[in-house]
Amino acid sequence: MMGGPAIWWWWAGLAAIWLPVFGRLSEVWRIDEEMRHGWLVPILVAYMAWERVAQFRRGSGPGRGAVAVVLGGLMGLGLSLWVLVANPLWPTMMWATVGFGAVTTLGWIAGMHGWGMARQCVPLVALLFLALPWPTKVQKPVTLGLAQMNAHVAAEVVSAQGYPAAVHGRVIEVGAGIVGVEEACSGIRSLQAVTMAAIFLAALFQLGWRRGLGLLAAGWLVAVLGNLIRTCFLVHTLAKSGHERMNAVHDAAGNGVLLVTLGVMAAAAWLLPTRVMGVARPSATPGSDSFRRLGRWAAALVAVVALSQCAIWWWYGSGPANQARTGWKLADDAGGNPEAIPAEAADLLNYTVGAGRSWLAQGDDPARLAFLFHWDGDLMFLNGAALHDPTLCLPGIGSQLESEIKGVALDWPTASLPLRAYRFRTRAGRTQFVFFQVWDAFRAEVWPQGRSEEGFGAARWQRVLDRRRSSDVYQLIMVFEEELTDEQAIARAERLMPRIFSPI
Repeated sequence: MMGGPAIWWWWAGLAAIWLPVFGRLSEVWRIDEEMRHGWLVPILVAYMAWERVAQFRRGSGPGRGAVAVVLGGLMGLGLSLWVLVANPLWPTMMWATVGFGAVTTLGWIAGMHGWGMARQCVPLVALLFLALPWPTKVQKPVTLGLAQMNAHVAAEVVSAQGYPAAVHGRVIEVGAGIVGVEEACSGIRSLQAVTMAAIFLAALFQLGWRRGLGLLAAGWLVAVLGNLIRTCFLVHTLAKSGHERMNAVHDAAGNGVLLVTLGVMAAAAWLLPTRVMGVARPSATPGSDSFRRLGRWAAALVAVVALSQCAIWWWYGSGPANQARTGWKLADDAGGNPEAIPAEAADLLNYTVGAGRSWLAQGDDPARLAFLFHWDGDLMFLNGAALHDPTLCLPGIGSQLESEIKGVALDWPTASLPLRAYRFRTRAGRTQFVFFQVWDAFRAEVWPQGRSEEGFGAARWQRVLDRRRSSDVYQLIMVFEEELTDEQAIARAERLMPRIFSPI
């Protein structure tokens, strides 16, 4: 069997392939609560590889075409890592990066021990995809379906307990207030963790694919039921004790469901009968020529990966990071009172910096609210800006869009900002005017209206060409309620906005 210096050269090659990949993926593992289990995936795969690789039969020499596969995989890996630096939360590029890493790994194994051993390692390499978020086209239908099911069932259960509840989409309304069944509360976090746990437990205990699928189905069932119970519990707590008490037990209830689900799966995997494995067939110990060849190839692989990383660092490090830009802030002399942003809104919007002000009516100036949000980092965070478009969020709380009115163009000596304007009718029957804009400070232009996650493809590639590691997007909002004509509202906005916002 392979031992001594050879095993360390072998692992050095694998480390050169995967350390840059895991370095990029750590961004999503750190930020996205649903992907915190990603930190465990490379550790568990490395452990299983160390334990199982001795059971695999090795060939007598390198597989044909392995060098071409490694070179092709490295080219794709370098390109995907180059794009991922500017778009660390782009699911498509994450899957491409791990895919190219997998191809390079299998080519590396084939180059050392033949394609027969590479084929035996495919299941182990495939486990690394569990560290990735599900594709959007899979996750969104599952998430929305579970959220709506939870909302309807919870409303029926709580109503049967004497607290009348009504469902509006994914929002449950009870006497003490409303609660939204958000994506994180739908159970998707549990399902992703359960899927990873089921596959690893099946591989660790050698359950075979039939018992493994049974374990996965059982885990999904427990996770769905657990999150349904959690939603009922939280809505009941809201109806009985109010928002403060519900918020106090919200995270503990979610963590409890996840721990119980994983505990049930671990117990089931322990009790299920395992598959009997065949006796490993150790290969002959390689000679010194094999050691030298392995060392040369490992050194070359490390050098190629290191050079590609240096090229990526140079590309973004030499970009126009300090070019002239126009951002926005709440004016220092704007006055008013600080307006707190609800924690639920902050979680939904994912902004980097947010602030609000409110003013009482005074003279010809109406009572008004103003908010300023700033996003940097990955474009995925800008879903918050898309969700906070007044044409989307205000109808969700009962206001009716009556008309888009003429916008307001505000000119400062150093910048010009065009704002969109809308007239709404609130649930109380009052006229509400909203002045709103999303601004890309890096490009000094308006962020395209209606842009969402699905429309980010071209923008993501443009970030790479612009050598941008992060976004620099601002959202400005002013709202007031007063019975005015559109022209009067526009005139007041033109007078008020320069006193509220100023360029930076």
